[in-house]
Amino acid sequence: MMTMAPAIDGEAPSSRRRHRTRPLAAALAVVLVVAVVIGGAFYKFATHEGGPLANATAPYTGEISSSGPAPPGEVISYYLVMPNNGDGPARITGVSPIGMGAGLSEVGVVVSRAPMASGSPEAIGFPPGGEQLYRPAVGAIVPARSGLSTALRIVLGMRVNRPGDWEMHGLRVTYTAGGLHYAADINEIGGVLYCVAQSSCTVPGS
Repeated sequence: MMTMAPAIDGEAPSSRRRHRTRPLAAALAVVLVVAVVIGGAFYKFATHEGGPLANATAPYTGEISSSGPAPPGEVISYYLVMPNNGDGPARITGVSPIGMGAGLSEVGVVVSRAPMASGSPEAIGFPPGGEQLYRPAVGAIVPARSGLSTALRIVLGMRVNRPGDWEMHGLRVTYTAGGLHYAADINEIGGVLYCVAQSSCTVPGS
């Protein structure tokens, strides 16, 4: 007949230790699962910087192109080309100006694939070239793998309100792509300086 060796004082039998470790292991497994679920939800619903619409080839560097002079009250369209480097379409959810000078005010934001009237990053009037060529920016779809020739143009309408030199650095675009939320700064040339009702205009970098 087998007899169980008496337990050493202060030490629980091995079977009792196993029963104690099982609830602890189960609790740790639950904590791990909850952490993974919360982490996945945070990643899915958080706003990620950059993404497929980010203009990685020309981030804002402080380079400012000069435009003007312009009379007070004139409305100007400032545009940027917005390619999509991703494998799926992107849907724009918001657009806001970056570093808009105090003498400028936003009139509206639209998108188009139509060419602008000139090769410069701005044109007179908003929207330029006829309203039928444009649609609201919010809700617009940027096609997947669209290069410069097929990219959307995003156009911000601004009114120059008072004399001075006023900078406009670019646009911050929020959008969804692949089920994720993104925000990207779109600012191909670094920005534009609008010279309003000045006898002489500041030359950037001088």
